[in-house]
Amino acid sequence: MLTDPRFLFRLVPVLLLLAVGCSDSSNPAGPEDEPDPTEAPVIEFFSVSATDAVVLHGDFATLRWRAVGATSATVSPPVDLGGSAANGSATIRPAFTTTYTLTASNQFGTVTETLDVNVLYRPGVYVDPVNGDDANLGDTPLASVATLPEALSRTLGGGTIFLAGGLYTSPILIDAAQVSVYGGLDPETFFEGFPREQFLTTIRPTSGVPLTIRNTSGTMEISNIQFDARDTEAFGAHILDAEARLLNCSFDTRASMIAPAGTPTALLIESVGAVSGVEARSCKFYGSRSLTPFTTRGVSIEQNGGGANAVLLSNCFIDGGRALQRSSGVNINSTGEIGIGMCTIGAEITSPGAGSTGSA
Repeated sequence: MLTDPRFLFRLVPVLLLLAVGCSDSSNPAGPEDEPDPTEAPVIEFFSVSATDAVVLHGDFATLRWRAVGATSATVSPPVDLGGSAANGSATIRPAFTTTYTLTASNQFGTVTETLDVNVLYRPGVYVDPVNGDDANLGDTPLASVATLPEALSRTLGGGTIFLAGGLYTSPILIDAAQVSVYGGLDPETFFEGFPREQFLTTIRPTSGVPLTIRNTSGTMEISNIQFDARDTEAFGAHILDAEARLLNCSFDTRASMIAPAGTPTALLIESVGAVSGVEARSCKFYGSRSLTPFTTRGVSIEQNGGGANAVLLSNCFIDGGRALQRSSGVNINSTGEIGIGMCTIGAEITSPGAGSTGSA
């Protein structure tokens, strides 16, 4: 009977039915996490590397995201994207608290997700000569004050001043207080542009020495600022009985046309009643080139009754200027530790035999 063709013909449909009924419906053909190819993308995550999404002003962070099924992805405000559209990343440096929006798309639709990145500002007084207002608190770039005198008045007991790019016509005078001043800050972002040949922040006072630091016992920093002396000023900067660190600054007395008996000097370091300790790195010093004075100097280190000076000049460009009789790149009239390394030093006189040039 089993060999009867009619019986076998009837048995085949039954076996097929049993095979279908025994199939495992809990094991589909494809993985469960595969997106429907006819649906819009799915954003699995959009995050920032900073803890609690808080970035210290001036620091970097990384945005990361994964958009399943996306053929394109963009972030607004615009950032430089890295990776593929579906698995992307971007380095950010927000100046202010910012909401970033991720937009992922394919041919079936577009989805978006937002992420807030909060910026924590460094304590100090922010100054913007264009957009600031002296009535502001000055504690963030968005609430900047407008003038240097206002910022200095708020740091009489010490503190930090952040200068946006621009021209300032008031001098910096720091007297018996630990105040650091950072310039070179892009007014659009308040980020430091270090290092740069073209300075964003220039101190060119209508009167007075551009930078004076005196009677301080703690080291302060002056960074990324160009100090220009007017033609009637003898010094680009004067540090008296004080300690300071000068980083990537320029001190310029090339236009100085004071009386022939005067001595234009880009930086005068002087001790009268105490020790002056100065470290200058990657700075430029320019003596007068007006041909008026008999003597001009790039840097002068003077001990006039005070303690021995401690000075380090590293990776600096020092031009003593051009004078009628004597031009010195670095003039040293002091005991103490004086270090000069990796510096370019030059000077020029216009009457050969009438004077001398040199570094001391």
